[in-house]
Amino acid sequence: MKNKIETHKDLSENTPDELNPELLFNLTYNKLLVDIIAGKIDLIKLAKQQLKNRGYNESGEYIGFK
Repeated sequence: MKNKIETHKDLSENTPDELNPELLFNLTYNKLLVDIIAGKIDLIKLAKQQLKNRGYNESGEYIGFK
């Protein structure tokens, strides 16, 4: 078992926090993280819904609100 979390290979020290996937869950409660690992929360579904809420499709293209 690895003791160290592998880092995203494309990240540099100059990556802004809001674009750094390693920081995505820093403010997330442990209970939610446990539920994600257990498969009780579908992150893909939530991400798709968030894009839709912002008026974007799954390719990141702005399509407006329908």
